[in-house]
Amino acid sequence: MTFSTTTSTNSQKTRQINTKKIIHTLKYCNLIIPTRQLRHLIQKKPLPPSLNALIKIHKPDNPIRPVVKKTNAPTYKIANLLVNKLHEHLHLKYHYSVKDSVSLANDLTKLKINEHHRMITFDIKDLYVNIPIPETFAITKQLVSEHNEEKITTQILMLLESVLQQNHIFFQNNTYQPEKGVSVGSPISKTVAEIFPQYLENTHLKHIIESKQIIFYTRYVDDVPMIYNTKYTSPKQSTSTSTRYTPTCSSHCQTKTTTAYGF
Repeated sequence: MTFSTTTSTNSQKTRQINTKKIIHTLKYCNLIIPTRQLRHLIQKKPLPPSLNALIKIHKPDNPIRPVVKKTNAPTYKIANLLVNKLHEHLHLKYHYSVKDSVSLANDLTKLKINEHHRMITFDIKDLYVNIPIPETFAITKQLVSEHNEEKITTQILMLLESVLQQNHIFFQNNTYQPEKGVSVGSPISKTVAEIFPQYLENTHLKHIIESKQIIFYTRYVDDVPMIYNTKYTSPKQSTSTSTRYTPTCSSHCQTKTTTAYGF
C-alpha cells in the first residue's frame, strides 16, 4: 500500500482547513441532513485516525491486518450517517452475495450435486486497500442518480467525496494519505467495498455466473466459493474469465480447489 506523507505541523493546519470544508459541506446538504442534526455531526476535538495492527492467527504465517481507529476523525460521525443514507438511496442488489454462514449453508443444501461438480474458492487479497476509488465513486453516482432527484444525488455524492478524501492515518508523528483504497476501521469502508464487486457481478460477470458452467456462486465480502461443472469448464478457465474484468484486483485474486469450505 502506497502513502503520501505530511509532517505533524502541516497535519494540524490540514485538519483545521478540512474541518471548515466539512462544515460547509454539511450546511449545503439540507435535503438529506436536518438542520437540527448538523451540530451532532461535527467533531468538537477532531484527531487524525491512528494506525493499529491485528494479527490474523487463522492464516498461515500470521499476516498483519492494518486497522485504523477513526472514532475521533473529523468525518467519523458523517460516515456513520452516510452508511444509512447510501443504503436508503443506493438500492444495492445482493444477488450474488450472502450476509453470513447460515445463509450460505441454506443455499448449499438446495443444490443437486453430481460427480462432475467441483468447488473452487477465490480470495480477493487486501480488497479494502485495493478498491479503485474513482471507479467506485462513478458507479455510486450512476446508481444513486437512477433512483433519486438530482439535488439529492449531488448532496449524497458531496458527503461521500468528503468522507473518502479524509482517509488519513496518523503514525509515529506523521500523517499519511493512502493513494488508493479504503481503510479497515472506517464506518463507510464495508459499503464502499461492496459497491465495486457488486457492479462487476451485475454487469461483466452476470452471464458467466448464470451459465451452465457455474452451478453455484456467492461472495461474502472478499471470499468467493464457486461450484463449477467439469464437463464445461476448468479451474483455470473459471479463474481467467472471472479476473479478466477486474484489472485492478485481478493480481490479488487467489484460488484453490477444495472439497470443504471454512466460512
